[in-house]
Amino acid sequence: AVNATVALDVGAQQRPESGAAAPAAPLQFEGDAQQMVSVPANGTALVRWNVSVPLDVGVAEAAALRMQVSGGGHSDALEVRLPVRRFQTPEVVASAGQVIDQVVETVRLPAGKFAAGGRLDLELAPSLTAGALQSVAALAAHPYDGAEQSVSKFLPAAALQRALRQAGLSEPRLAASLSEQLPRSLQRLYALQHLDGGWGWWEADRSNPQITAYVVHGLIEARRAGYDVDQAVLQRALGFLAASLEAECTMQNETRGATAANNGALCMVHSRAYILYVLAEAGRLDRGRTIALFEERARLGVEERAYLLMTLKMAGGEEARVKTLVAELMGHAILTTTEAHWEEREIDYWSMASNTRSTAVATLALLRVDGAAQPSPGGTAAQAEPARATASPLLVGAVRYLMGGRDAGEWGSTQETAFAALALAEYIGASGDLEASYTYRAALDGTTLRETAVTRENLGETARISVPLSDLKPDGSQVTLQRQAAAGQSGRGRLYYTLRLRSYEEAGTVQPLDRGIQVAREYVAVASGTLTATGQVISEARVGDVVQVRLTLRVPQDMRYLTVEDFLPAGLEPLDSSLKTVSAAAQAPTLEEAGAEYPYWWYWSRSEVRDDRVALFAADLPKGSYTYTFLARAVVPGAFQAAPALAYQTYAPEVFGRSAGSVFTITGP
Repeated sequence: AVNATVALDVGAQQRPESGAAAPAAPLQFEGDAQQMVSVPANGTALVRWNVSVPLDVGVAEAAALRMQVSGGGHSDALEVRLPVRRFQTPEVVASAGQVIDQVVETVRLPAGKFAAGGRLDLELAPSLTAGALQSVAALAAHPYDGAEQSVSKFLPAAALQRALRQAGLSEPRLAASLSEQLPRSLQRLYALQHLDGGWGWWEADRSNPQITAYVVHGLIEARRAGYDVDQAVLQRALGFLAASLEAECTMQNETRGATAANNGALCMVHSRAYILYVLAEAGRLDRGRTIALFEERARLGVEERAYLLMTLKMAGGEEARVKTLVAELMGHAILTTTEAHWEEREIDYWSMASNTRSTAVATLALLRVDGAAQPSPGGTAAQAEPARATASPLLVGAVRYLMGGRDAGEWGSTQETAFAALALAEYIGASGDLEASYTYRAALDGTTLRETAVTRENLGETARISVPLSDLKPDGSQVTLQRQAAAGQSGRGRLYYTLRLRSYEEAGTVQPLDRGIQVAREYVAVASGTLTATGQVISEARVGDVVQVRLTLRVPQDMRYLTVEDFLPAGLEPLDSSLKTVSAAAQAPTLEEAGAEYPYWWYWSRSEVRDDRVALFAADLPKGSYTYTFLARAVVPGAFQAAPALAYQTYAPEVFGRSAGSVFTITGP
């Protein structure tokens, strides 16, 4: 036996793009951080620390736990990252804009919204570069790695790095992140490629032209950014895209979203403009099909016309058609006093479309025509034409709209975030954004919150300021943002801001919500001997007990790209029956459907069991009722809030549902 001293130290970790100073540690000890324990020979000793999470954790997303032990003349240390999540459901009221001289926002507290932890968040991006960097970091932190997500993690980052290099500006954090992320994503994509050369949403989904075109788009951008790409993988993918265009699916005899098979290739009408654009980017311009699609443009949406415009621009010699498409795109823009955006006549969920993505692609297309840098087809960054300044007020309004739609650097989905960041990256080179030089001041009711001089050295740093609701005046507070040129500065550039008032409801008391999907969750007792569910619904267990988690989904209409997530109470840990350390009697996660035409695995292409959650994915889910069950073990005593289980359309997150929150209690052994 040996007496040992065990000490725990807690630090904080932030988003990598943040330029703010590190906040205080997000965990506070309730007692001594150093403990003495006696460890028997060939035995173990359990050491616990009680900690609390302060309400003002700021931008920290994880605590860095450093554990040190010494005894018997030996010592050791371990550092791990522990996610810090707020088990509350936020209600958000937002405002956004840009500052040329001065802006004053009046903030009034919603009636009765004084829940613990409520705060006013002010985010200040001194340039589009800062906004794009923040979005790139948010994509890199996305928790899942399907084909689409893997591309989104590096595509806008590679485009942004290329734009910065062309302007003679280096961003070490971006380069380091890209050098780490891009090779990993490429290897993941190589592993997910199907024998026919295409990709599906996940490896179990059949090859999809839209997703395959997106992967090829990413591979081309990675190559332009100077990274090696497996040419055999790229050539097989280009062959799949060419074959999809050969499939018998024409504008005359198929509606949007209709599909047809040809030698195993899935053909989707709405993907044709994007496929032609990507093939042109790869140096395989198909002028005949592009012109034929132009003649059918009355059936095309905003995004498809934008891709067609960029393809014709790359083709050369098509000035009349280019002018026609530019006029049509500008004519479809929806203008307000300060912003511009585009909306589709109908949203095609098969192509992961949204109005925000359409606005980003339309912005990108008009930039290509109006003077932004245009990479040569199949070329590299060094072959791109130099950028020229743009003066189009429509583009200024569109960029303002995109910047105002972010929340912590993210838009509604990975597709929206990736394409919005692509548009911002290209606009940076055309707008003079990299020459920003001014001073700004942010104040709350006359008290300065931040005052900064923006230069070329710090224009990529986003400032985040959080103010507790208790610091706001009950009858309304004023946030004043001022921007001006200081002595010796050019005064170029604009300050972009987002202001969000967040109030919270405890997760354990949240009521279910149906916005197109019904979700219910129950915890069921499990017999200790057989590890089979007894059917008894419970809200309490003892340490060591196994519990069945039962999720029930009711989907009233067919869903495209559905994600289901259930974050477990912190005291429960899901059992992964695929591991040899788990009893053979433990039932694997199962999914049942009522009245479905095919077995569940026909629709649900992937499930993931993680230490804090279980996630399900379905690319094409028919309407019906589904029940998913899995096992979890009670490991830590305490009363734990269980955040609601969520189900949502991944690329249309406004279609979602959540279960009720709950409190699950685990007692000592």
